[in-house]
Amino acid sequence: HMLWGYPKWIVPAAGVAQGLICWAAFASEPKRFLAQKMLAALMGGCIHTHVRVAGKLTDAIGAIGFLIVSMIVAWLHHHEDPIAVVAIHLGLAACGYTAAELARTHFGRPGGGILRGGASGFWG
Repeated sequence: HMLWGYPKWIVPAAGVAQGLICWAAFASEPKRFLAQKMLAALMGGCIHTHVRVAGKLTDAIGAIGFLIVSMIVAWLHHHEDPIAVVAIHLGLAACGYTAAELARTHFGRPGGGILRGGASGFWG
């Protein structure tokens, strides 16, 4: 089955991304630095799913919160310029949002929605 019009492989791919982010967050530099950037892109995809696909801004509050925390950590822990932190993290979140839209529209089943049945194989 499809979930929100995404192909079925998107869930394990997002899980792998989350695992890499967790690993990198506790690793040495520069992996920690990269983890904050990866988190921003992933949260952009999460925001897309909640706002654009499910149509619920309130469900995206957690993803928005994680995005803000990643900015705070980059600023306080990595001593990055606050203006650059906001610009870079919002840019990466926009990339994640766009990637989620592309995954849904180009890899997802046309007309896919929340658990639409009947798909098989790679799309099902």
